[in-house]
Order: sequence, then structure tokens, then C-alpha cells
Amino acid sequence: MLLVHARRLRLSASALSACDARALSSLSSHAAPPKTRRSNSPFAILQRQKRLQEQQDARWREFVLALRTFHAHERHFAVPSRFIVPAPSPPPLVFSRGGRAEQEQHEPQQPAKGSDAHVEEAVPHHLRHELWPKELHGLPLGVRVRNFVRAVAEGTLKQSAEQLAELQQLGFPLHGWREYVFETVTVPALATYKKIEGHLFVPQKFVVPHGDLAWPRPTWGVPLGNVVARLRKQRDEGLPDDHVAALKKLDFVWKVSDAKWFQYFLPGLRTFQEIHGHTDVPLAFVVPEQESEGGSAWSRHLRGYRLGQHVYTVRCGCYTSHVEESREELEALGFAFNVSDSMWSLAIFPALEVFAREHHHCDVQQDFVVPASPPWPEKAWGLRLGHTVKSIRQGGYEAQAQAHKKELEQLGFVWNAQHRLAITVRQVVLPALATHRKLYGHVLVSTEFVVPENDAVWPKPTRGFRLGFWITRVRSGIVDVPGDLRSELDAVGFVWRFNDARWNEILLPSLEVYAQLHGSCKAMGTKFHVPYEPPYPEKTWGVNLGGAVWHMRNGDTYVNDDMKVRELQRLGVL
Repeated sequence: MLLVHARRLRLSASALSACDARALSSLSSHAAPPKTRRSNSPFAILQRQKRLQEQQDARWREFVLALRTFHAHERHFAVPSRFIVPAPSPPPLVFSRGGRAEQEQHEPQQPAKGSDAHVEEAVPHHLRHELWPKELHGLPLGVRVRNFVRAVAEGTLKQSAEQLAELQQLGFPLHGWREYVFETVTVPALATYKKIEGHLFVPQKFVVPHGDLAWPRPTWGVPLGNVVARLRKQRDEGLPDDHVAALKKLDFVWKVSDAKWFQYFLPGLRTFQEIHGHTDVPLAFVVPEQESEGGSAWSRHLRGYRLGQHVYTVRCGCYTSHVEESREELEALGFAFNVSDSMWSLAIFPALEVFAREHHHCDVQQDFVVPASPPWPEKAWGLRLGHTVKSIRQGGYEAQAQAHKKELEQLGFVWNAQHRLAITVRQVVLPALATHRKLYGHVLVSTEFVVPENDAVWPKPTRGFRLGFWITRVRSGIVDVPGDLRSELDAVGFVWRFNDARWNEILLPSLEVYAQLHGSCKAMGTKFHVPYEPPYPEKTWGVNLGGAVWHMRNGDTYVNDDMKVRELQRLGVL
């Protein structure tokens, strides 16, 4: 039996056609070759190590060549961390009729904005691609330098002694990078900033402008504000003594508040006392900048300093520790630490009176500053009145505010949020609603309605008020109106639920007239607008009644109220 079965198998195999055999042969010839295992023989390992070493040597030669090229043009090694060796801009792609992208050859293109063609002299040489070997184009040299310096500091270098010697011969600061950057970049940048600005209060976001010849080339693009912040932090973490000494020579600002006090406030107060014989500095006083205006009597770095504003700040309680430290000198200068009474009577209250007169209210916004011009009292020029009002609400100038409470209330001074709401309702909303009813016959104010700015018909306190927006906020519960104010709003017909008022005053009366004229509202089209004529009530003229009916029939509005549904069914709407 087994012999018979074997014979059948041989016959079926021989029955394969020549075509099938060729197909099988083809499949076998195109089959993927079996994966070969990586050889771990000593020879193979040696070959791989050799190739790896060759790659590392090639990268090193590339790195050294890039540093040599950069230094040859710029004469320093302070490569910006984001610097990439420039490459020429590729010519634009054009598409042939076959759709394949080809390089444009027949006509030279104008250089794109930002390309390095037509480079001005202010642009460093290292940004010109034609001065770099082609094999270096696109090399992230800044990153490579940063990684190399980090490896030096961490002791993880893989380069040979001969390779490192090559770099040292080039002049690269192999073991003194921190010192090199400090002397080549940091100190020149700070010195230049001080020369230009007259101080070293460097803003956090300041970056040395690129291409400005007033600055040394190695400093271009340096985020100097971040560098300054880092130096202040490093002083407590072990900044080298020679660095600290060099920075002190530049009058480096280690602590901003100290510098403002000892380098600006005290010298400014001394000079003011020498010139004027007292230290009652007007709030708006600024040290003159021009010599023709008296600036020659002041140190150059003080010109433009807002001494009056800083005197006010000190009297408000700022710089407490500095005041205690310098109290003896301040008293010798005759500095008055508390001038609340004179400040109130000569500046604050007169400024509030003018504000109320000019704005028709006394709810001073927090960022408001008194303008330095009439009709504002000169003693108050530059006063941060909004900030002062906030201080009064929190208990500042308590004695003065209590003594003049009646006068403040007559001005409409706002003490808190509840008081603000009461004033808004009684002095703005109620008069505005009364005027709206007088002009339009109702108080159904649209959300978009704003009281006209220059219409004498409206009371002055209401002009420009966003009445519709305020009413919408009240209806939605965003503004919580207490009971006594709700009663006052009810007295003028304030509509708390807009849909009810619209139903009673607009929709139902116009639907009833339509039904009387046409026998029913069944045939009303969606485009029907109420005519501008009797017998329709004047309030309803122009209303898109057909559109409102369409929404009712779709179940969008007024169909959840059984009483309204019965009315709509009676009129033939539903």
C-alpha cells in the first residue's frame, strides 16, 4: 500500500508543466538571500573598529577645519551655540511637462530675502557661504563646539593627545573655555551696554543686535539679559573671584533694588536738595536730560530719572529696608517720610474732583495716571491715581478718607464692588432706561445697544454705556442685583425675562391682528413682516413675524408653556 502511494506522488510531481517549472525557477531565483549573521571573528571585529576610527577621524578633521575657518575670518572662537555653517540657497524648482522637478538653469534668480547674497559689510564673514569649504556647508558648528567643551569639562573626551595638541596649536582655549567666553564675550558686551545706556540695568529679554558695529563682533546675537541673570545667580554658587572683581569694576548690578537706591535715589535726592534747598520733590519731577534745561547740574547717569515718582514710592512704604539703612542721611537731608495730609489736599483729592468732572463719575480705573496738563492740578501730574484709589479702598489714607467721606460720596467715589453696582444702577441704568422709554416707548433693550456718546438727549453719566450688554449680564445671572435695586428696576419696567416681554408686547398682539385680518394664522409664510401701518400696534412694525412663527412650528420657542401653546392653537399657528 505504501509503495502505491509513493508511486502516485512521483507521477503527480512529474506532471508539472514546463511553464510551472519555469515559474518556480523564477521564484527561487528572486527570493531574498538568507540573512547572514555578523561575523564575530577577530578579523571582522578589527575591521569594524578600523571603520569606526576612520569615521571619528573624519569628523575630527571636519571639526578642526570648521574652527580654523571660523577663526580665520572672525579672530575668535566664541561660536554662537546656534551657528550652522551657511550653505548657498538652492535654486528654485521648476516642473517639467512630465511633472518631474528640475533645477532652474536658464535664468539666474534674484536672491531671496534672508539669503547671504549681496551681504553688507556689517554681516560677519562667517555668514558668507562662499568663504567656507563646500564639505562644511550645513555643519552645526555651534552645537559641536558646545558638546566638545562639555566633554572637556566632564573628562569624557575620546580624542588622542595628538589631536588635542593640534587644536591647542590653533589657539583654541581647550582648558579655559569659561574664562575665554567671559573675557571675549561677557565683559565686552556689558561694557558696551553701559557705554550706550549709561547703566547696567539690562532687561531680561535684551539680545545684542546682530550687525550693529557699535558692538564687538563676538557679542552679536548674545542674549545679554539671560547672561546677566545667570551671573547674579552664579555669584552665590561660586563665581570666580576674578570674575566678581571684573564685574564690580563695571558697576555690575548684583541686586537691582540696591542699585536703584544707592546709585540713583540717594544721589538724586542729594542733588535735588543742593539745587532747591529741600527734598519736597514734586511727583512729576524728572531729572532734566538737556544741559540747557539744567541737566548739567546732575550726574549724567541720572538724567531722565523719575525722581518724583520714586520719592512717592518710598513714602508709600517701598524700600523699607533701604530706608532704615539710610535713615540718618535721609533725616539730615530733611526728607519727609509721611506727607499724607499735604499729598491728599494738594494732589489726590483735587485730582479726584477733576476726574469726576471730566468723566461724570468717580470710578477710577486701576491703570489711570494723571495727565501732566491742565485742568489737572500740577502737584498731581504723573500721579498713579488708579493705584492710589485702590490703596484708599484697602485702608490707605484712612484718616483723610474718613474726614472727607461726605465730599467723596458727592463725587461718586466707589468704595467697593457692591457700592459700584448701586451707583451704576442709580446713576446710569435707571436714567438710561427712562430715556429709552421716552424715545422708543418701551424698555426692551437689544443686547447690542450702546448709549450714544454725543447725543444731548441722554444724561451725561449714561453716554457711551453698554446698556444692552449690562442688561444681558443681569438676565443671565452674571450680575447679582440685590433686592432693593431690583425693586428700583421693577419700578421703571425692567424686563427680567426678555421672552415674556416680547411675547406680551410684540408677538401676541401682531398674531391677533393677523388672525383678525386673515381669519387665521395658518397660511402665514416665513417671509411675512409686520406692515408699518395700523391696525398693527406701532411697536410691532417691521417685525419678522413669519420667521418667529416658523420657529414656533418647529418647536424652538414658546412651545414649552401650556398657556402660550393654547393661544397659538387658537390663532392657527399650531
